[in-house]
Amino acid sequence: CYEETAVNTVTKKSYEMYFPSAGLCQEVCFASSYSVFGVQLKKCVCLEQIPGQGSRGANGCSLSCSGKYPSETSNTFQNECGGHQTYNLFKSGSEMENSLLTTEACVSIQCQGDQRFIEQECNEVIAQICNQTLYTEYNNWQSTSAECKLKHNSYLFGDVDLTDPRRSCDLIQGQPQGPSWLGIAKELYVSTYECNFVNTKFSHDV
Repeated sequence: CYEETAVNTVTKKSYEMYFPSAGLCQEVCFASSYSVFGVQLKKCVCLEQIPGQGSRGANGCSLSCSGKYPSETSNTFQNECGGHQTYNLFKSGSEMENSLLTTEACVSIQCQGDQRFIEQECNEVIAQICNQTLYTEYNNWQSTSAECKLKHNSYLFGDVDLTDPRRSCDLIQGQPQGPSWLGIAKELYVSTYECNFVNTKFSHDV
């Protein structure tokens, strides 16, 4: 969650969406070669980089992405639509990272034994990593994302390199005994002409 004034200083392109969607905004910005993007309700902005200042706690972005969505839309990031004078910022994974994610919609990390990222169904119940801290509160991906925001004023840990699980495990405070949710997920949205399945990566705490 970043202040609007800080986001505006690094915004390169803006776009008015016909419904709020992190996935749609990602597609618009990715087409213009921008990997960082922000959402404030229907407003989508493409950024050259994450702002160096203006970071706010998760509670500063309290708007939900509500609207008349096609039934096929998953709206994974439904509670991440910015706030009053704030934006939720996201970052797309690199081509190499995206090639590693091909099946399920949500991603967890395992740090004990075989350190690796795991694609899982979003309704599975496992622990959560808010910012870089492990919490042994077990729930599905959507609920753990909401709990990070409500209880800890933060987000699921999303600023990770999907090609290097060891480095990500080293950053986590309190080593997970089993798989734990990260702030990385795919979102399905329906555009004007076609159905698009988009991989989106949280990066609130860069």
